[in-house]
Formats: sequence, structure tokens, C-alpha cells
Amino acid sequence: MSERLTQRTVCRAKSLQRQLLTGLSDAEKAIVADAAKGRAAEATVREDKAAMLKDKADSGMELVKNCERCLLEVGAMLRQLGQGLRHLQHTRYAQFADLKVCQQRLHLRSEAPGEEARDLAQQALEGQLRGISDARTELLSLEGECRRALEMITELRNDISKESASQRHAAEKCRATAAVLMSVSAEAPEEVEVPPANEDLLPRADHLLLAAKDLLSRSSKSIQSTDQNCSRLRQRAELLLERRLLETEKAAKLLREHASEVDYTI
Repeated sequence: MSERLTQRTVCRAKSLQRQLLTGLSDAEKAIVADAAKGRAAEATVREDKAAMLKDKADSGMELVKNCERCLLEVGAMLRQLGQGLRHLQHTRYAQFADLKVCQQRLHLRSEAPGEEARDLAQQALEGQLRGISDARTELLSLEGECRRALEMITELRNDISKESASQRHAAEKCRATAAVLMSVSAEAPEEVEVPPANEDLLPRADHLLLAAKDLLSRSSKSIQSTDQNCSRLRQRAELLLERRLLETEKAAKLLREHASEVDYTI
């Protein structure tokens, strides 16, 4: 009787032991499964964040490329504006000698008799003076526009350079953070602050570049018309002055001949 009771007790203890071990095994499996699920969930979150950061980096680098292309156009336009400004100045300086000659001729003719003061040569000289003065005024106005355009586009270039540098730095930081997130052993980094893109910068550049191209076109036309008009006015004035000189010499010759005849008669 006692032996049977002991065997039952031993069997019951072994059964309880098996149940306990099974329970512990199941608990360990559950803990491991939960940990695996947690790691998988964390990995998924990391991957999502890394993908989002890569997208931000790609968008930032695309903006950087656009800024770099715009900087090339802006640099070329600055060189063209500088050349255009120098051409305007050279054209204006080239008319300075003609202006002084015209003024001197008018000054010398100011002592002419009243009946000769409004002859064709005088009118041509006055027309030449007005033409040169108007051309110089127009050239000075275009020079001022070129200087203002240079200042505005230089400021634009600085803004684009700053925007490009800011977006490049943010893109590189996003890529570095994404690489850290993809490394399971690394701790999750802090959030990356990406500066907002300046949406008005590139449209502003397009507007200024179009305005600068129009300014260069107007400057080229003004230089061409100034050279042609001033040359035409100078040639006309010189032709009429030459005719006037020939007429004066002819009249002086007739007067000398008439004076000789009078002396011979006396």
C-alpha cells in the first residue's frame, strides 16, 4: 500500500515537472517570438525612416542640380552684361571727340554775321549736336540699367549658392542618417531637419535672366543705331561745311578779282 502511494506520488511529481517544463518552454518561446516581432517592427520602422530620408536626399540633390545649372546660366549672363556695359561705355566715349569738335565749330560760327548764322551747315551742326547728346543720354540710361541688372543678378547668384549649399548639406546628412538606420547594431539617430526649399528662387532667376537678355538686345540695337546715326550726322555736317567753305572761297576769289579791277580802273 505504501509503495503504491509512493509510486503515485512520484508519477504525479514527474507529471507536474513535465507540465512546468513545458510551460517554461512555451513562455520562453513566447518571449523569443515577442522579441523577434519587436525587432522586426523596429526594423520596419527603421527601413521606413531610411526610405523617407533617402527620398528627401534625392529631392534635395535634384534641387542642387537645378541650382547648379541655374548658376551656370547666371554666370554666363553676368559676363555678357559686363561686356555689354563696356561696349556701351566705349560707344559713348567714342562720340566724345565728335561732340567736342561739333561744339567748337558752333562756337567759332557763333561770331558769323546774322544772315549766315542759320545756313544749312549751321543747321547740320546743331542737328549733329542734338543727335550726339540724345545718343549719349540713351547710352547713359542703358549703362545704369546694366549696373542695376549686374547688382540684382549678383545678389541672385549669392542666394542660389546659399540655397544649393544648404540643400546639399541637408541631403548628405539625410543619407548618413539613413545609413545609420539601416545598421541594426547602431542606435537610432536624432531626427534630421531639412530646410524648406526656396520655391521662388528659380522663377526669380528665370525672370531676371529674361529681363537681362532683353536689356542686352536693346543695348546692342542702341549701339548700332548710335554708330550709324552719329556717323551720318557727322558726314552731313562735314559735307555742308565743305560746301560752305568752297562757296566762301569762291566768293572771296570774286571779291579779290573785283577789287583788282577797281584798283586797275582807279
